[in-house]
Amino acid sequence: MDSRPLLKLGGRLGTSLVWNTGPSERWEPKAADVGDRLSAMVNAHEAGIYNWVSVEPVIDPAEAIEGVQMALMCHADEFRVGKINHNKALEEAVDWQAFTDEAYDLLLQSGKKFVFKQSLHKYLRGRPASSQEAG
Repeated sequence: MDSRPLLKLGGRLGTSLVWNTGPSERWEPKAADVGDRLSAMVNAHEAGIYNWVSVEPVIDPAEAIEGVQMALMCHADEFRVGKINHNKALEEAVDWQAFTDEAYDLLLQSGKKFVFKQSLHKYLRGRPASSQEAG
């Protein structure tokens, strides 16, 4: 991949991580394989291109946390996190408080930029929704 034009124009690479064990094909049927997305992040980082990850919709919290950890290893610069919406059965099956607490602590400790989407604000317990607000 020749990333010089993107770098010259100040471009950024953004990718989503819905996840890998079957749901990815269900939720993103024509999207690139998760491994390919992570490789693109590494290549972007090595080329000096800012890259960010959208971890949404969170379907399986354990896989979402694993995705954040993998993206951190692939040098993601920023994270945007949001839960699944419009699927009551899946929404009710998740302990969103526990997920939000774990994801928040992980991202805060990483020192990376992050934004928790409106769908998770009620689980933040008064904490800032973004790293920018957190200072």
